[in-house]
Amino acid sequence: MSLRTGTNYQTGTIVYTQNNITTTSHTATGVTFSEGEYVWGVKANMNQGNSTIVFTNTFKIDGTLPGIPVQQNPVNLATVTSPVSFTWTNPQDVGQVQSPIIIHVELASDINFTTIVESSSTQNNTVDITINQPGNYYWRLYNVDEAGNQSGYSTVSEFTIN
Repeated sequence: MSLRTGTNYQTGTIVYTQNNITTTSHTATGVTFSEGEYVWGVKANMNQGNSTIVFTNTFKIDGTLPGIPVQQNPVNLATVTSPVSFTWTNPQDVGQVQSPIIIHVELASDINFTTIVESSSTQNNTVDITINQPGNYYWRLYNVDEAGNQSGYSTVSEFTIN
């Protein structure tokens, strides 16, 4: 079994090797992974002493937190009608691995978000949410990438539904 950097088993730099594995699973101990792409492969030893790759697979390590989304609309203290169109921008992903990002929108009836009244998730930079009760509401955003890394929360903005 060999673990290498990159996605090409033939040209990747070896970071871990273990010979004579006789079980169907193996834990690579003592390996420190950096963010990036890796390929691992298993070779079978033939009676003549030749080795043949019988299986390879790739995986990615993504440890960079996604950026915090920036709210655009509704602006702070806006008065709007339902359905409310929420829009925002996302900063550039600065990590080596560019994982897909899900944006989470939370609406609350209090500034501390102890009572979240609506939430939505999307990969777009806009979402429409119907709010049936008039009143003051607060909204914030955060990102979660495919690896499960979560950004901090955006600023909190207040809006009013008449």
